Amino acid sequence: MDRIAGIPQLDPNIKPGDCLPASAMEGSLPGFRSIVIRAIQKSVSKIENRVKLALYPRRKTNFAKEPKEVYENRIKFGSGGIDSFLTMSSRDYPTWGDLNPEQKDKYNNNQDLYKNGTLPWDLLTSEQQAQFSREVLFFPDKVGDEERIDGKARSYIKLYERQIIKINKLALEIKDPSGLGIPYLNRSYSPNEYFIYKKEGSIILFPAQAKIAATGSSNMIASSGYGLIVPNMPQIITVDYLFGLEEIPPDLQDAVAMLAAIKVFELVNVAFTKGMMSYSVGGFSASFSKGLYSSVIDRYEKYVEELLGPYFQVLMTGY
Repeated sequence: MDRIAGIPQLDPNIKPGDCLPASAMEGSLPGFRSIVIRAIQKSVSKIENRVKLALYPRRKTNFAKEPKEVYENRIKFGSGGIDSFLTMSSRDYPTWGDLNPEQKDKYNNNQDLYKNGTLPWDLLTSEQQAQFSREVLFFPDKVGDEERIDGKARSYIKLYERQIIKINKLALEIKDPSGLGIPYLNRSYSPNEYFIYKKEGSIILFPAQAKIAATGSSNMIASSGYGLIVPNMPQIITVDYLFGLEEIPPDLQDAVAMLAAIKVFELVNVAFTKGMMSYSVGGFSASFSKGLYSSVIDRYEKYVEELLGPYFQVLMTGY
């Protein structure tokens, strides 16, 4: 960010506290540090929305995002295809024997009043929460439930996201109305039954049954008939997958930095010039057009478009 904004690098022996007051470092005013962080976050979101590409790995899955979800909804996360419990003991944790004296006192020290696993999450000690978290599956990088896609009687499946890292589950499912994750129909595809086009975010089912027949000593004819297809049925395909860039390319890093710099320049313009576009005193006058740093902002905006160009995807609207 310092390089993009043209700020000279400080001597590495100089501590941040020697340069900025504590209020600015903590972001209480808010400080410049917090303004830059927020500008970077907004720039990342803007780029992801523009090019439809996650700049860091995320997962679509029916598993929980936090251990607290598993703790408070053991029916949902302990049945069907989303069993989050790694051990049998974790299903009943905490038992009466796991409670400390203060927790037992909330039940008048009467074990008959307590049912295993019902002590509210917020009343667990940090050690107890850590113990439960170690014994259940949860995924902090979750951004939504597993993707459901219409079947179109063909072997090609297009996912919503691009840059696929890993397919955790690809299946045909029809689930019960109660939403417990218990399917009426479940046909899971094994990894050797499909191929992933990771960059474009799509899947092709196997096999394309190749038939090769010799028609002479030097002539061969090849034909194929597709084997696996998805039934023509709405919302029958379910996909649990991880997507996003494992490493952000330098050009996208520059795009994020430049968009963040633009936002910072705009804030600096408001702070120092109160948004004015011209200034005149004692016969001297200056015009800022769109404001201070306007030429730099225009140049950065054009360069950002050039950096993002290769990442735009052509969308097909046909069936």
